[in-house]
Amino acid sequence: MSIVPKVVYPMHSYPPYEPRDALIITSKAVIPAFGIGLTYATAMERFRHFRAPLIPSLLRVGKESFFLGSVGCAYQFVEVAASNLREREDGWNNFYGGLAAGGLIGVRSGTLPNVVFTSLVFGSILGLARWSGGMFGGFSKEEEPVENSKYDGPQSDFWSVRTRVPLSETISKVGEGRGIFFPDGKPSSSEEA
Repeated sequence: MSIVPKVVYPMHSYPPYEPRDALIITSKAVIPAFGIGLTYATAMERFRHFRAPLIPSLLRVGKESFFLGSVGCAYQFVEVAASNLREREDGWNNFYGGLAAGGLIGVRSGTLPNVVFTSLVFGSILGLARWSGGMFGGFSKEEEPVENSKYDGPQSDFWSVRTRVPLSETISKVGEGRGIFFPDGKPSSSEEA
């Protein structure tokens, strides 16, 4: 008889999956992705070529902003498509989206090792960020804690597993005395027999 509490696995209990439309969600990501790309490209163009002629400068800004916008759209599309195919909402979807975005960034270098390296780095960073609780939050909606019928509190998350051992079982393992007594002054059914 051990007094070590029971551990409940799995740690995460995911809600039922609801499919998402990849094209609509990606189309909503187009404007922010291209806006960020345009801002970055314009700033870098001014830093690199301060007195450049207007037309070549606009072409460079356009190519750079289109590239960075397509990286953001590729991430969003692959992330949603992976969640629809796997029918789960977890960190692996973000990992696959990061692989696609990192692969596009690595393609610019022209070498296969760089493509593989940037894919794995982006995928790992985005997957781990989601797996560890989504510390970057982003534009995702805040989920309300869901009451679980088995426990008295919110669902267990990654960092904590909530278990409850009945008081009668704890007292039967530890024993009465030292300030520990049954709530009603009655022993459990196992001690009566």
